[in-house]
Amino acid sequence: MKTSIRRLIGALVIGALSLGSQFAMPAANASWCKPAPTLSSSTFTQKVTYSNGANFGYYSLPTGAGTLSNYQTRIGVYKGEISKSNMTSVYARFGLLGNQRTFANSVPNLQTYVNTDFIGANNMPYSAVISGGALVYAPATGSIGDPARNGTTRVLGWAKTSFSESAGFSMPAPLTSGALNFSVSGVNLKSIPVNSIVAYTSNNSTKAIPRGQYAILVSKNKVVATYLKGTTIRPTFGTLFQATGLAVANLKRLTNGKQATYKMPPLTKSSLVADTVSPTGYVQIGNEKLKITAVNFVGGNSSGATMYDSNFGTATLETIGAATFAVDNNGVVQKVSSSRGIRIAVNSTIYTHVFQVSSPQSYLVARLTVGQKLTVLNRYSSANHNTLVSASGRGSILLKDGQNVEDCNGTSEEIRPRTVIGWNEAGQFWVATSTMGISWSDNLYRLGGSTIHQMGVWLKQFGATQAVSVDGGGSTAQFVTINGVVSRQDLPENEWIRDIPVGLAITANG
Repeated sequence: MKTSIRRLIGALVIGALSLGSQFAMPAANASWCKPAPTLSSSTFTQKVTYSNGANFGYYSLPTGAGTLSNYQTRIGVYKGEISKSNMTSVYARFGLLGNQRTFANSVPNLQTYVNTDFIGANNMPYSAVISGGALVYAPATGSIGDPARNGTTRVLGWAKTSFSESAGFSMPAPLTSGALNFSVSGVNLKSIPVNSIVAYTSNNSTKAIPRGQYAILVSKNKVVATYLKGTTIRPTFGTLFQATGLAVANLKRLTNGKQATYKMPPLTKSSLVADTVSPTGYVQIGNEKLKITAVNFVGGNSSGATMYDSNFGTATLETIGAATFAVDNNGVVQKVSSSRGIRIAVNSTIYTHVFQVSSPQSYLVARLTVGQKLTVLNRYSSANHNTLVSASGRGSILLKDGQNVEDCNGTSEEIRPRTVIGWNEAGQFWVATSTMGISWSDNLYRLGGSTIHQMGVWLKQFGATQAVSVDGGGSTAQFVTINGVVSRQDLPENEWIRDIPVGLAITANG
């Protein structure tokens, strides 16, 4: 009876969550989630530490040790710092699948590689893929990765934020003098926060700067001047530090002649983000825009056009639209079929971009002539206004602001291989997998591992506050470079590996 009641309550909670009810509570809070052991009491095997401080190792849990399964469990964990790392989307030509070992070996100076997105019909990933800041794949509206039919798909992205010294920016950095260490909250800010220290440089956009309650000027790592009541004059050399409130007493400890060291933060910052993106590119034809609503996607597209480029597999997989045209790398039209759709093979010289146009906008193709030069803009929008360097499809949010929000329901509560990525506000991140860690006769159905919720518990134990899950089961694979050799670490080297369309690789920054 109690079990039935629990299941009924769980179904109601999950239903409320799926509808976005204001009364919904995370199902992860329910008592029926399978427990997860504290990993600090488990056996840990350190495998490698890299020169940028990143490392990889795995925890070994014996059969039944907290995962409520009949299998042993291995949790492979790569830990890195975002500021010292890069994420790269690794993918096969779309419409085809790629070997994950090949994916891992294709990335120079690889530290770790894992699978990411789920696989839909025609070998298509569920979600958009961004590589080198460019949108290389986007499914059509209403595809399996877009159940809301709003043209957006979920991604895990590596974002890059740029700052301007002259305009000012907020980013903590230390001001040190011997054993003294004070936090400077930003550079060339328009106002000085309460109880804070702000750095001002000669590159500030205005000559007049906000006055602090006390200030010092540092040049060549030495305090060269003090301002008892602060100053409004932009420095012509060195760095001026202005303090307010409780921070004044700290700054007064740095008297004239004292050594003082401050390194301005970098003008770019990387971060991991859970986001949603959509294609927003277009082809300008006369006074109208032909919308690019899908990129390298095999399947129906009921609006705009699907654009195919060199990232696509073969012309035999291409989905024919109501009309077709192709342009070269300069946007010059090379071939037009306005009355019907045809297949045109993408190549590196003449047909670099092929457009299969849906019925609602196919009338625009009739306006094209061979030799006509077009403006082609392939771009995307990010729901959270991020500039994404790389992105790949993700599953659900696993940790949000330190809370485990994964539903303990259905397949998510099964003990299966899992792949997850977590991070925190301090700039640390973790790439983790769970498997049995041993060979097993599984008839191509991976057994053992953990629940998704358990992975969230462990990421939280490591220090993550944000996390997402990606595809698991037979798709889970983790490769790591050890002594210059890329080797599989989630399972033995001789275990089968599922071919998939896309994964992600982590390398050292620079």
